[in-house]
Amino acid sequence: MSTTKEQYLTILLGKEKVSLVKTITCERPGCNADDVKTWEWQTRSSDEPITIFHRCRMCQYVWME
Repeated sequence: MSTTKEQYLTILLGKEKVSLVKTITCERPGCNADDVKTWEWQTRSSDEPITIFHRCRMCQYVWME
C-alpha cells in the first residue's frame, strides 16, 4: 500500500485537509482575478530578505511584498 503526498502530510501534520497552494488575488482596485504569477528577487544585499513580486495575468498589475 503506497502513501500519497497528501496522506503523508496529513499524518505528519495531523490535519484532515492540508493546503499546499496559497491563492493570491490581484490587489488592483476593480480586478479580483486569482490568476497571479509570483516570483522572488534578491533586490538588496544578501543579508536582507528577498522581495516577492506578484503580477496579475489578467490586468498585468505588478506589486511586491
